Amino acid sequence: MDTATPTDSGPTVRQVPRLLTAAEVQTVLGVSRTMVYRLIRDSGFPEAVRLGGRVVRWKADEVASWLDTRERVACDAASV
Repeated sequence: MDTATPTDSGPTVRQVPRLLTAAEVQTVLGVSRTMVYRLIRDSGFPEAVRLGGRVVRWKADEVASWLDTRERVACDAASV
């Protein structure tokens, strides 16, 4: 039986952000890959994190925050 206790030597699994693939981002937003990159360029959508080579991912919490902001703006505009 392992009796080791966790230490404060680094991040825990719960602290590591969930990373979304391009396909997952496209599904969440309901847009094409091209549109994802247009949103980055034009609308402040979060930049992808480059993991090496051609591998990129998006932080799920940043995507969620961006969506929350967009939904808030849409609700504010509808109530005017």
